[in-house]
Amino acid sequence: MLIRSGAERLFFRARDISIGGMQFSGASPLPVGHLIEVQLGRDVIEGEIHRQWRDGFAVRFAPTFNNKIAMTRRVFSGNYSRGVRDIRSGQVAQTILARLLR
Repeated sequence: MLIRSGAERLFFRARDISIGGMQFSGASPLPVGHLIEVQLGRDVIEGEIHRQWRDGFAVRFAPTFNNKIAMTRRVFSGNYSRGVRDIRSGQVAQTILARLLR
């Protein structure tokens, strides 16, 4: 995915996508709170760097009407969903536990 900040353009691999944001692999190029844009096809989604960890970071999308429409169209298009057989229950449990212990 392409992330833009001013004239800077960076490419990252998406880990997870939802209507409210995305997670990316790799070290965040910008500090938490920095405003960015994510290019998804023809849509440009405004957001900010929300969280960072050792091997990834999360972007929270601005709660605008246009962002919500674009992300609803993207998420429910079927292009980003995993089949139930592809879901790893151990990883899901670990993620839930990590969020509960924050």
